[in-house]
Amino acid sequence: MTSPVEITTTPPEPEAVLVGEKTIEGRSLGQIAWRRLRRDKVAIAGGITILVLILIALFAPLIVTWLGHPPNDIHYDVVDADTQMPIGPWGGMSREYLFGVEPVSGRDLFSRVLYGSRISLLIAFLATLLSVVIGVVMGVVAGYFGGKVDAFISRLMDLFLAFPLLVFALAIAGAIPDKVAGLSGDSLRIALLVFIIGFFNWPY
Repeated sequence: MTSPVEITTTPPEPEAVLVGEKTIEGRSLGQIAWRRLRRDKVAIAGGITILVLILIALFAPLIVTWLGHPPNDIHYDVVDADTQMPIGPWGGMSREYLFGVEPVSGRDLFSRVLYGSRISLLIAFLATLLSVVIGVVMGVVAGYFGGKVDAFISRLMDLFLAFPLLVFALAIAGAIPDKVAGLSGDSLRIALLVFIIGFFNWPY
């Protein structure tokens, strides 16, 4: 009786080839991927832009504290008392208010955008994580069982892809009460957005 053949899943190490007096080493998959990425200037520029936006969102409280204009502070002195519009051109843009100010209240738009970016990144990350988890589970189940289960999941995907996400969002947002499972206010809105975007985007 022969012993079972052992199957190893670790990738082989790149071999070194001796050419003349120089040693040429093989490249790993990671090195090949990084080399190709470095050649794509658009991808590098996009990655740097996303990294900068993430860092700005993470350090938004420090930036806003340094500027001295919290997002909810009201500044009536930068708003015209008669028209309720910002004083100055371009909505009150200046060195002090980089994106201008809101009409009527005079709140700093730059600070509000920074704090809004934190919420946007949180929703995007959690919704993507939910989509990936559901999609991977569905894919594994369909691939493992096959047959009718695979066909059912395929038709379910077609249904999700055919139905517009915005209609789901409007229907659910209108049906949800002000307090659900101990959540209310902004926490409930964030959880609702994460569920709608993540749950209805898993087929992609």
